[in-house]
Amino acid sequence: MNGTQIGEDFKVLHELLKQYNFTDFIFVGPDLANLGSHGSPMFGEFLKVAGSLLTAATYHHYYFNGKTSQPSEYLNSSHFESYRTEIQKAGHIILRSGSPELGMWLGEGADAYDGGTLNVSDRYISGN
Repeated sequence: MNGTQIGEDFKVLHELLKQYNFTDFIFVGPDLANLGSHGSPMFGEFLKVAGSLLTAATYHHYYFNGKTSQPSEYLNSSHFESYRTEIQKAGHIILRSGSPELGMWLGEGADAYDGGTLNVSDRYISGN
């Protein structure tokens, strides 16, 4: 599935909501996980098709893989600089989408994706 198809599906959903008299709703998407090399094109394609219908463009951000990460990664502040880059990337894609006024929301986020790190994500590890 690509961003264009997801955008077309959002257009159908938007029409259905209007058809059934849902008129006062917040409509956000596409809720992609990270805007890495594969996410950026899909995000842009989606916004070109459905951006004008949305309240905000949404994406998810995670810093590292929970299944392979180590406790030291949770304490390494350099990992957390990637969020700034992600925000800038999303902003540039939105500006080029044809709907530059569109809001940008972080729909979901956490340190680690894929369920977090066993015996780390559910604990406070930065102190004694």
